[in-house]
Formats: sequence, C-alpha cells, structure tokens
Amino acid sequence: MEIPISEKLHYKRLNLKNIVIEEIYKHDDKKEKVLVRSTDGLRNDTIINCKKIEKRYFYNNKGIYIEKEFDKDATYSYYFGSKDESEITCPNCGYYGKKVDFFDGCPYCGTNFNIDYDIKGARFSDSFKEIINTKWYKVVVLILSLIGLIVLNIITKNHIVTALLSLIYFFIFLVLSHLILTVLLIPYIILHISKGGKKNTIIDKIKNIDDGIKPTKLLNDLNFVLNNYYYNGEKNPKYTNLIDFDIIKYDNVVLSEDKNSVIIQYVIRKIYFIDNKISKELNTSKIKLRKNKINDLIQSGYTVIECKNCGASIDITSKECEYCKTPTNYKNEWEIDEIKYWKQGVFGY
Repeated sequence: MEIPISEKLHYKRLNLKNIVIEEIYKHDDKKEKVLVRSTDGLRNDTIINCKKIEKRYFYNNKGIYIEKEFDKDATYSYYFGSKDESEITCPNCGYYGKKVDFFDGCPYCGTNFNIDYDIKGARFSDSFKEIINTKWYKVVVLILSLIGLIVLNIITKNHIVTALLSLIYFFIFLVLSHLILTVLLIPYIILHISKGGKKNTIIDKIKNIDDGIKPTKLLNDLNFVLNNYYYNGEKNPKYTNLIDFDIIKYDNVVLSEDKNSVIIQYVIRKIYFIDNKISKELNTSKIKLRKNKINDLIQSGYTVIECKNCGASIDITSKECEYCKTPTNYKNEWEIDEIKYWKQGVFGY
C-alpha cells in the first residue's frame, strides 16, 4: 500500500492504538458498487470523484463505531503513482513530474488525495431544505404561531386557561404556519431552479470574495495542513488521542483587506479514542490561512530563503531545512496562521 506522506502521521497514530478505519465511497449512480479504502491496506480501491458515505472504525479487529454524516457536496479522488515515465500534476500542491516519482505520494508535499465540490444545479429538495433551515424562516414560523395563539385567545375570550392547552395550540399553529409557508415558497423555488439556480456551496462563496483564489486548491490546502496540525503529537500533545477528523460543513469565508489571508468558518467532527472507547466532538471552528509568499519568490527567480523555524539560509526548493529538519512545504499556496474553535458537544460511545 502506498501511504501519502501527509497521512503518515495519521496512520502511525492509528497503528499505535490498533485502530483501523475503513472509508466507504460511492458514485452518484446508486446501482454502482461501493468502493473501499482501509488504513491497514487490505482494501485500496481507486477513488475518482466519489461521495464519502460511511466510515467504519475497528479496534483489535472488532467494529466499535460507524459514522455516516459527511459534507454532502464534497467528492473525493485518490491518485496513486505507478512506475511509468508519463507525467502528472499533484492534485494538492501542483508539483509536476513523472508518475514514477509519485509512487509513494507527491515527492514535494507528500499527498495523493484531492477534494472537489459538486456545483450542479440545485434540486427542489436541496433548495427547500436550505430555506427552511435559515433563521428568517424559523422566525417567521414562530411569529405566525404566536399571532395565531393570541388571536385564538381573543376569539375564545381567554377560555384557554391552562399552560398545557396553550402549548398544544401553539404546536398546532407551528405546523399550520410551516404548511402555509411551504405552499407559498413552492412557486419561488421552482422559478429559482428554472433560471439555473445553484447550490450556495463554499465554492460559490470563495469565488464571490475573490476571483483570483482557486477554491478547490484552498480547501485541499486546508485539509492538508489540518492533517499535519492535528496528528503532530510533538507540537500538539493535547490531540494525542485524536484518531480522525472530518470537516462536515463550511459556513463562511472572509478575505482580509490585504488579500493575503482568508478566514474560513466550518463545522469539524473530531473522533477521539480514550480508555478503549470512542468519543465524538463537534466544533464550530475558524481558521486563518495566510498566503504563502514563497511561490511569488520562486516565480521571481529567488533560490535561497530563510528557514521559518531556525532562520538558516536554505535552498528554496528543499523539502526541509537541512539544519533543523523543519518541513518547508513551500508548494502549498496557503498555510495555518491561527485556529479558534467553540465546543458544541461531546458524545461518548
């Protein structure tokens, strides 16, 4: 099995804890069989533009947990090099070279995965779900329900005297308000779709803030740097029990005034393994990624830079500092500047 360098820290941690993760993928065609990647190398199917539908966690060859919630818009591809002389481009950092050099992952950044996003025209169900989950919709339903309850009390001359009856009638008005708004929204949704309406994905949001940013490149870099951030036990000892994570939803993206940094808000699921038990934590996180200016230096003809860790002068194309061994990863367009998160919930299994 060829393990990408970007995942070696992850695989090392799983091996130490005797954990195996099976990832289940499928194309949009429901008739097509499922594809599997497992961290023990027993299954390593070729994944090209597939949806992730399930993750199975095993401890000492015994199933202990299954996760089925993932980013519904994301599609995944895993590229593995072969021993031939044809040339390919790394899906993550853009490094261009021969396939034989990619046999164990990209020779520069180490990865062989790519995350893309489905930006097909929205279906009716997608548009409807997006609307009913908005704050304004919930506020309107609440206001209509309260108005209905007040009117009923006036008509019945305050005959509704118990809290129990008030709660029952309020629930009835919630249902009625929801049905009324549903009927009123149907023509709007149909008109929106007929005009080529699109899902409001993170791809659209990134394009809206700056046409010069490559959306899939930004999100691939984000997943790549998070992988190295969470699984580097020496730098982040508080995450030594973290065995897996997934970004399951992107909320927003903001560009800094100087256009050198972006702040991405997302919901991340972290899976911990403590005392032979799985626990799940959901966080709303904000990460600030700064643009890697080394790419501009490379294009300008510079050949020597200063190591960001020890300050030594090193070759700009080196994979790591020859003195302190700090990885350079200068082919990445974006790198971590700051991470903040707010705990939403912890669930034990």
